[in-house]
Amino acid sequence: MKLRAVNQNKTSKTISGVSFEEDSLGIYFKGMGSEKLLTAEQELELAKEVAEGNKTAKDKMIRANLRLVVFMAKKYRNCGLSLSELVQEGNIGLMRAVEKFDYRKGFRFSAYAGWWIYQGFTKAIAEKTRTIRLPSHVITRINKMKKGSSQLQEFLGRNPEDEEIAEHLGWTSKQLRVVKGFSRDAVSFDTPIGDEEGAGSLIDFIEDEKVSDPADTAIRTFLKEDLYTALSTLPAREQRVLELRFGLNDGCPLSLKEVGKREGLSRERIRQIEGMGLRHLRQPHRSRKLKAYIL
Repeated sequence: MKLRAVNQNKTSKTISGVSFEEDSLGIYFKGMGSEKLLTAEQELELAKEVAEGNKTAKDKMIRANLRLVVFMAKKYRNCGLSLSELVQEGNIGLMRAVEKFDYRKGFRFSAYAGWWIYQGFTKAIAEKTRTIRLPSHVITRINKMKKGSSQLQEFLGRNPEDEEIAEHLGWTSKQLRVVKGFSRDAVSFDTPIGDEEGAGSLIDFIEDEKVSDPADTAIRTFLKEDLYTALSTLPAREQRVLELRFGLNDGCPLSLKEVGKREGLSRERIRQIEGMGLRHLRQPHRSRKLKAYIL
């Protein structure tokens, strides 16, 4: 069975060797129903074969989890995208999950895949709602700001300060603040999403943080473990500075000045230590596992 999903722009594309072609959801669902659910043992065996580069196993793993995409897509169908669009984005997330899944972690694939599928939904919905709310020239400036910030981060080996970003882009500090404001607050939480009767608002789409999502919990748990494993290999001061700067222990990031006071060092010295720590974290033997969590 070919993996099919509707593309409303009537285009087709191939990702990881699986074709997305224009078709009806009825045919998609019919084909999906012919696939049997995997047992835990079958899932583990397939995951091992996928890790060894077996394309047939990869396709089988994808097809066996199409139900998960549809199940999750139905929960977000009133958020501005059609069911077929959500299925399309969810399938892309599912493929990424199959490619990146590490069976040696010891948890079920469905929890891991659920996170990737959800990321596909949220990214697509955010892009659509933002396009509706913002003029094209503002979106262009936001993208320019993000690209410039990313370039500086790579060049400096640390997160750039606002003043550095503004200078790099040739903007004033005020211009940067305005664009950052648009980037953060472009969509009102009360803004309706979608034109259908009964469509919810953005606040309805944001999940209750008090309710623990199994996929999110699994990913956060393993990410935290892998992050602290990587940090533990750094010199003690670099580890401590990174924990304070990014709020890794208490969720409260501190400024360079605040960390400097705690460590009895200058702001510039803390900046240097932070940069060294981040460079050390990017070394392959430390970053290999962490890269699996990047979408």
